[in-house]
Parts: sequence; C-alpha cells; structure tokens
Amino acid sequence: MCNYLRILPAPRNKDKGFTLLEIFICIFIIIIVLTALFSVLNIGELSQRIGGTELEVQQAVRMALDYIVRDLRQTSRNKIFLEEYANETFTELADNLTFAHARFNLCTGYDTTNATPTWSGEQITYDFDPTEQTIIRTDLVNGQSLQFNSITNLTFTKIDLNSLNVNITGQKVARGTIAATVNLQEEVKLRNE
Repeated sequence: MCNYLRILPAPRNKDKGFTLLEIFICIFIIIIVLTALFSVLNIGELSQRIGGTELEVQQAVRMALDYIVRDLRQTSRNKIFLEEYANETFTELADNLTFAHARFNLCTGYDTTNATPTWSGEQITYDFDPTEQTIIRTDLVNGQSLQFNSITNLTFTKIDLNSLNVNITGQKVARGTIAATVNLQEEVKLRNE
C-alpha cells in the first residue's frame, strides 16, 4: 500500500513571511526602475519636441530663403537699392559688404526691339524686424505682404558685382531654455542686365 503521508508536503510554518527590510528593499528597487523608466520617457519626449520644433523652424527659414532667392534671380544688380547705404545701388557698394534690408524691381519681361529687360514700376522689399523676429516681404505693386516668423537674423552680403549671399537664421524655443536653431544660406547670381 501507499503511504499518503510521505507524498504530501510537510505543513508550512505560518510564522514565515517577508521581513520589513525585504519590503523596503523591494520598494527601493521599484522606485529606481520607475525613475529610470520615466527619465527615458522624458528624454524621448524632449527629443521629439526639439526635433519637431527644429523642423518647423527649418521650414520657415527655407520658405523665406526660397522667396528671397526667387525674387533676387528676377532682378538686376542695377535694380537693388539699399536703405542702410542711403539708397545706393548694389553696383556702387564695395565687395563683402553686409546689409539687412533690400528693395528692388523685378524683371517683368524682355523688350525685343530694344534688346533690354522690362522692369516693374514698383518694388519688392524685404525688411527684417529683430524685435518681432520676422521677415516681411512687401510687394509694392499690389500692396501684398508675406510674413516669415521665427527668424532671428537676415543678412545679404555682396560677394562681387554679379552675386550676393543670403544668410537666414531661425530660432524657436522648444521647451524651457532649450531652443532649436537653423541657419541656411545661399549664393544668388544676378542674371538680368
């Protein structure tokens, strides 16, 4: 016959359990794991926010740069007037001179009888406002304005008689004191004479 007492486990002592020290150690380990987990999540969220803000600033800077470059390619060195230098033309300035405001006429066509470009009667202006951190493009022909935000710097630099460099910096705060900064520049060849 089978001895059932031998197969059954021995009865447990009911006084055994977790000590207070073991419970505190478990709570301490759980706190460390949760702190590490939330730190990783916080870093991930911050990284996502910075990346999104940087993308937003880069789009604003790229859009402003594209407008400026497109307009400058439709003008001539003789049709750019600089307010910082008493409305002198681009050709009258020395090389490597920097300015922040540009005003110019656009080429509207080509007169085949005289073999010369025709120019708009009114001008396009680009004004940088550092306090508002904007570039304002004003089309004086029809009075329309475009505003590009999150811009912290706009400079035009005359490279030589036929080209200039456009440099735009944009910045926006992502969180607290952490800001996303983007700087784009492009050299523009002036091609209409």
